[in-house]
Amino acid sequence: LLEVENEQLQDQLREVRDENCRLYKLVREKDFEIKQLQKKIQEDRLALSGASGLAGDVAATKIVELAKKNREITAETESEKAKVKQLNNKVKELEKELQAAIEKIHSLGGGDAGIKQSTLKMIEGNLAESPEMKALQEKLTTANFKVMEYRNQLQSAKQELKMTQKLLANEVGEDVNIQNLLTNSGSWRGRAQKILVLQSKV
Repeated sequence: LLEVENEQLQDQLREVRDENCRLYKLVREKDFEIKQLQKKIQEDRLALSGASGLAGDVAATKIVELAKKNREITAETESEKAKVKQLNNKVKELEKELQAAIEKIHSLGGGDAGIKQSTLKMIEGNLAESPEMKALQEKLTTANFKVMEYRNQLQSAKQELKMTQKLLANEVGEDVNIQNLLTNSGSWRGRAQKILVLQSKV
């Protein structure tokens, strides 16, 4: 019975390890998305500063798109953080179950319980010293670090977005409604365009 219970616990550990690998892959994908978003924000910031003369209505559209993407990534980050927390709780639960199994084996006299010596030796070893458990803990630590790094990059992206919004406000004016610009962008002209027109008249 104890051997079956041990096999079940080992199966659960394998499942948690597989789930953790999947989670780590998702975090890496989100990390890539953050880098792409930062690159796009940097390009838009350069464009708004006059490098390419990007029209104000196009810039306003990009601001709205970036803000929406920012919200989506924030929600996904929170979801991944919740999954990491669940994995940590699962590991703690499995540690308690294995510890209980070890105590039960000792109370029954170890080898007298009919458990193979190799299995008993593996269980009696401190769970924290198990190669599988060490690997799982390392992966969880890496995933937690990635989530923290991901959150920092997201904060940086938010700051870039604020800078872009400020640049847009300098272009169109602080009291201009960006949503109105998106709706009625056909006849609207930005400050840079008006300056060019005035210069051509002088």
